[in-house]
Amino acid sequence: MMGRDRADPTAAVRNGVRTVGRDTRGDSHGSGSMAGLRLEPLSQNTGLAVSGQIDVRSRDLWESALERLADAGPPEIRLELAELETVDAGGAAALVAAADRLDGGGRVVLCDPPRALCRILQVLWPDATGIEVWGQ
Repeated sequence: MMGRDRADPTAAVRNGVRTVGRDTRGDSHGSGSMAGLRLEPLSQNTGLAVSGQIDVRSRDLWESALERLADAGPPEIRLELAELETVDAGGAAALVAAADRLDGGGRVVLCDPPRALCRILQVLWPDATGIEVWGQ
């Protein structure tokens, strides 16, 4: 990761990128992936490129990022999720809450989400509105 101290276990902002967790690349327990969450603002749309894991360790960062985006009042929040490794039900709940916060007609667009996220949304929030899936 750019400019990231591998031993830093707390959330950090460096070079415009918000991260939480610690880098496990190269350690004996890691699988070559980031044990945490990385959020990068999109240059062309209101939204984020998301990579890593959304779980109990990263949920506060995830929820606050979604709340800030929704409270800004855009008609659409786009989330690029192709690099998202895992997401738990709490992370999915934050998506539903963000969609609910948008003014009428607003939507959260999930671009290339993991199948597990789509399944969680279908099972736990079958009637959720304001969430659209692209490219799955």
